[in-house]
Amino acid sequence: MATKNKNVGSLRRAREEDVSRIAKCFQAAYTDRYPYGLREEEVVRKSLRDPNRAVWVIESSDEVVGTGSAVFTADKNKVELGRDCVHPDYRGITHEGKSAIRSLIETRVEYALKQRADIVHVTAVSTHPKTQIGYGKSDFFPACVEIGKYAVLYADGQRETTFEMISRQSPFFKRQERTSFVPERAFGLASVISQGLGYNCKLESSNARNGNIDVKVDADAVSDHALITITPGNRGVEEAMDEIYTALGKYTYVQAKVAAINGITGDVCRRLEDVGLEYSGFLPGWIKSKQAHHDAVVMQIKVEGIDPSKIHMIDTTRNLSEMIGYNTEACPEV
Repeated sequence: MATKNKNVGSLRRAREEDVSRIAKCFQAAYTDRYPYGLREEEVVRKSLRDPNRAVWVIESSDEVVGTGSAVFTADKNKVELGRDCVHPDYRGITHEGKSAIRSLIETRVEYALKQRADIVHVTAVSTHPKTQIGYGKSDFFPACVEIGKYAVLYADGQRETTFEMISRQSPFFKRQERTSFVPERAFGLASVISQGLGYNCKLESSNARNGNIDVKVDADAVSDHALITITPGNRGVEEAMDEIYTALGKYTYVQAKVAAINGITGDVCRRLEDVGLEYSGFLPGWIKSKQAHHDAVVMQIKVEGIDPSKIHMIDTTRNLSEMIGYNTEACPEV
């Protein structure tokens, strides 16, 4: 195998003939316990054929030694950078004088911006702290903490905690000042995140209770979680909340993203507080409706039995975790 830190020959878009080599890279980097099938050739092939996904590979000596994707939502509003992987024998490898992963991140951000995505983000895991480090150095800032969101992904034996990090280069932040309505208990959190992202946002209290809503529940059986999006709609709050109560009784992890609109946020967030959800983030421009983009106030249910000594944090993710009330004393520094 190649020596660590050897200059990489190329960074390019993946092709169909790369399927088996990409799968082998995942097989070397991820244990066979990883539950989402990235080690399988058919899963890799499907991702290469997905019109909403762009995949890159890092090559060295004609070997695929790393890979990463950019996954667009159907409306192209957001793009998530993910499935970052470097073969264990090549970790620390460089490309054009910098970390190959850094080059891979920057290449995908540039691509996303050319495709006119409004928000560029990554879901950074806590088991592998280098993900947070690499994206932090590439001008990403954390906007949401997700304690125990995913199933056991790696070898540490507990549910995976992640951090939603957003690129400060996202075009959405360069628009004129917007007004978001958030509960007073989330003011500080939303303010710090907005400032950290360079987002020009005026925060106001949401006390009205006159909005109808819609509720969308995205469930993941593998990770036993439900991700709920609450937007303006045609249903009464009492009726729509029943879906949320059902999810709380069914899934280990439940997260709610509430559109930051007057008449909705205050009422809905109070109801979520009453059933045990806690504030965990603020995601600018996250929800797109036919009329406009809406910021999202994020809340989550507390997952019991999470060992903080297995949650690695960089300074920015640690600071945000402390803001939501999570005790980070036992969390390793990276």
